Amino acid sequence: NALYQRISQLPERRLTIYTALTLGRPTPGEGLQARFLEPFLERVFGDYPELEFLAALRRDKLPHNIRVQQFFMQPGSLLNSESAQQDYVSSNYSHAARDINANGLNLVAQLVARDDQHPGKLSLSCNPDVTLDLLPMIAKRRAAGETILMLGQVHADLPYMPGDSELDVEAFDLLINEDERSTLFSTPNMPVGYQDHLIG
Repeated sequence: NALYQRISQLPERRLTIYTALTLGRPTPGEGLQARFLEPFLERVFGDYPELEFLAALRRDKLPHNIRVQQFFMQPGSLLNSESAQQDYVSSNYSHAARDINANGLNLVAQLVARDDQHPGKLSLSCNPDVTLDLLPMIAKRRAAGETILMLGQVHADLPYMPGDSELDVEAFDLLINEDERSTLFSTPNMPVGYQDHLIG
């Protein structure tokens, strides 16, 4: 949100956000629907910080110098957004890093987890796939003299996953290490089956 706000105030700069999926809180309707959904949304999403560019994207009102390119979309969520439809990138998940890199990516921003039992390490947690695929491509471009930044934002509630998800702290050029505890985006659980219901 801070980057979006900053660039939206600098019309001479351009920002293209590449993302698999822009996750946003569902918006309750009115009347009975709102009375039913609002307590549910509060319980599930809490103080999840809504992405400001998503509201503009839904209204088809992105600043002229900002684009959002998604290679996966929540079905039916942006039907009335011409910019979302036109900037959709048809890219297989296994080719996403290649395609993003080919577009001249110069900043990777990702939530990361920290664990005192793993000093000097950060974990990409449950979302390592595209970033891990990008790392060798970024290294090659850096060796050729390009400036590409890796930014990590530590989130206290993000689960630390060891193994391939781990990176050295030095892999990040910038690290936001404030006490971040806003609610992580949550997807509702699947409906409870009869067996689970009977078990209690």
